[in-house]
Amino acid sequence: MYASLAPMTQSLELLLPGGLCAYEMDKLAGTSLTRLLPRESTLSTQARSKLQRLVISFADFIAHAWQSSSMTQTQSHDRTTRADSPMDEHLNTLSRCSGKVGSSIVHRLEKLAAGLPDAWLRERADEALCAVQRMTDYPVVLNHGDLIPSNILVNEQTWEITGVVDWAEAEYLPFGTCLYGLEHLLGYVVPASLNGPLTWVYFNDAEQLRGLFWTCLVAVVPDLSAHLQHVRAMRDVGVLLWHGMAWDDGAINRVVNEVDDVEEIAKLRAFLGTA
Repeated sequence: MYASLAPMTQSLELLLPGGLCAYEMDKLAGTSLTRLLPRESTLSTQARSKLQRLVISFADFIAHAWQSSSMTQTQSHDRTTRADSPMDEHLNTLSRCSGKVGSSIVHRLEKLAAGLPDAWLRERADEALCAVQRMTDYPVVLNHGDLIPSNILVNEQTWEITGVVDWAEAEYLPFGTCLYGLEHLLGYVVPASLNGPLTWVYFNDAEQLRGLFWTCLVAVVPDLSAHLQHVRAMRDVGVLLWHGMAWDDGAINRVVNEVDDVEEIAKLRAFLGTA
């Protein structure tokens, strides 16, 4: 699906102690996006143009998953269903998510709806829980497990995406779960200082850039226009799962709080506060 953007990996036939295995991985072209994103809310003309190309490229990346989902689901059905079996047109979406995150989406959202630090965040988690439980016959696709700027490589001149690294946490989840990644392209963290607490600040053009993303996504995949409500709901689910559950050495089972997880709380409020 992402062959041109993910590094090729092959096993090295080496005899290593303790049953260890060695692998060789191609080096991808490009510069880490973290090094290039602006740290000012007012964008220069050049930065705005590069961000527009970045957002368009990101929409193409996301579209790949939807475009491959029909073929993947058809092949999966062919492998597991007898020819004379009745077709179930309304498969529960979550029943097809068997990974570490996917198999526990409901449980995690329940914890968030009960444990997030303010009523508004708890309500948003409850809304997301209700939405995902109602979903049927919705594409489950390969999602990158940590789609943030440090894992995105771009052409330094154009900011078009040239590669995506760190697929260790990738798994099959409902389409749109990784759209928290879009918000990371549209702003930046301002650390705490004498002037105030840590905050997330969006670029002044963030709303227009976000609109450009959705316009491009639907242009590439017209079928999406009939499913945008579900896509946006899964986007919220992704925001809640990735920024509402603390990453404690990979445990991912603690709800964030305002003492230990100031940055995640700031991102939650900012990302869930957008249209």
